[in-house]
Amino acid sequence: MYPEINYHLVKQFFLAVLLRADLSTDYFFQHVKLGPYRQKLIEYFSGSRPLREGDFSLYVFYYPEIKSGPLIVPPDRMLVSDIRFYHFHLGRLGFCIKVDRRPAPKYLGEILLRKGHPLVVIAQQLGGTQLHEIITGMLNNQRNEAYFSTRP
Repeated sequence: MYPEINYHLVKQFFLAVLLRADLSTDYFFQHVKLGPYRQKLIEYFSGSRPLREGDFSLYVFYYPEIKSGPLIVPPDRMLVSDIRFYHFHLGRLGFCIKVDRRPAPKYLGEILLRKGHPLVVIAQQLGGTQLHEIITGMLNNQRNEAYFSTRP
């Protein structure tokens, strides 16, 4: 938990990553398609549209099993109680941003980034997730042996 943060700057950072991923033509970001939410973000960053509370709700997490390493996985859509989120992984840190007109599930309330509250970063277990399968596949691929080696 991070008790003192600049809510607006933190939220702007995550929203800028989301928007840049949508605007990118790079294959890495192929699954980020914001549709009408792209224009909403562009207007927000240009100063012509304020965000309402609940717009682009987000939460931050980390994987305690990942100690270090160059792990950046392409962002993808995911459903959380049928609400659309985009899921990003940067090293051991990850974040999910709601891109849906419906409110975020109530059970996420305490971990969502909220104005006037600390930034909560939750521990998320890696085992059994799709990311775990991807990492295991990369580590078990003999062509990657030198890249992921921890030997000097």
